[in-house]
Amino acid sequence: MESNNKNNTLVITTLESLKDYCNVSKEVLINSLQKLEKKIFPKNEQMDISTEVKKRTNTLVIAITLNTPSTSDTVKATTTTENNYTQEKNKLKNKRKSKGNLKNNNSSGLVNFNKKSTTEINSNKYFVVGYLIYSKKDSIIKFAVDPSKRNLGTGWKLLSYSMERMTNQMPKGHKINLAVDISRLPAQHLYSKVGFKIKEQIDNYYEPGRHAYIMEYFV
Repeated sequence: MESNNKNNTLVITTLESLKDYCNVSKEVLINSLQKLEKKIFPKNEQMDISTEVKKRTNTLVIAITLNTPSTSDTVKATTTTENNYTQEKNKLKNKRKSKGNLKNNNSSGLVNFNKKSTTEINSNKYFVVGYLIYSKKDSIIKFAVDPSKRNLGTGWKLLSYSMERMTNQMPKGHKINLAVDISRLPAQHLYSKVGFKIKEQIDNYYEPGRHAYIMEYFV
């Protein structure tokens, strides 16, 4: 999967499978995710990424870009990544039981921000552009995309891939829930695209005056 830059390849994978794409330690990666967490979210909404990923019920899905310096290397890296991504997607699809369809649309409803450099991981070759943490029990815990990668389809690809993994791990009829600020319309639109519905509003969910919608998805 290619990003907007012709020399970059977008890779979406789990923390456990990251070693198939780049040689970076978990400690370095977690540190980069924590920096992105602090960059995006206000202090009262920030979480300790290291603590969350250590929980056995949680899964971390990461979106990174692979920087390939030459045209030939770009084609090679893109082909390899596409094949690996396709194989992983096919494995997930083969495990699916009549659980409804997720739309295959590469558009994103995320807010557009001024371009800024993404969080660097390793020698200008790998960059964290987003991550999603979900509980295998019933919820999306955290979903974040680097501001410079919004409105490029990154959020949609990350969310739809994660949802496919989640629905394959849960029984039919199970509910997945999340909370979203009622003022964040682009995020609500993105969640709605994969099938989430607003269940209720909880006032002062984040802090006094900041309310949230609880959204649900039925597997």
